[in-house]
Amino acid sequence: MVFIPGKNLLDELQFSQAGIWFIEVENTIGESIVAKIPTSSLKTVYRGTPFYILLALVKTEDQVVSFTGFRIDDDSEYPLFVSQPLLNDELNQSENLENIVLVGSTRIHFFDEQNFPVVSANCIITQLDIDVSLITR
Repeated sequence: MVFIPGKNLLDELQFSQAGIWFIEVENTIGESIVAKIPTSSLKTVYRGTPFYILLALVKTEDQVVSFTGFRIDDDSEYPLFVSQPLLNDELNQSENLENIVLVGSTRIHFFDEQNFPVVSANCIITQLDIDVSLITR
């Protein structure tokens, strides 16, 4: 079954070259991960290259900002690395991510650079390495 994004997520996908979103899927139970990845890197993930979800907290003078992203080791010298602020916007990404981590599994939906759904899979969080570093400006 092909995952079709809602309007808010589709808007995000159209204006991003690559990225990761933590969403609640309508008419299903629970949350999902959506990742937009260039086709060349997506092919390597499909063949078994690890896909790492990254989280970071950056401390500024006024607040702590959450960032998320992913890394694909498709090139040993220059892996693909994408990061973006984790906003608790109309997609409720912070809350959705928290629920995904608590449950320990979800669906992940991969889109290519033309915003076409390419593949979906079950995603199990088997290892959670938490190394939180607060970077002060």
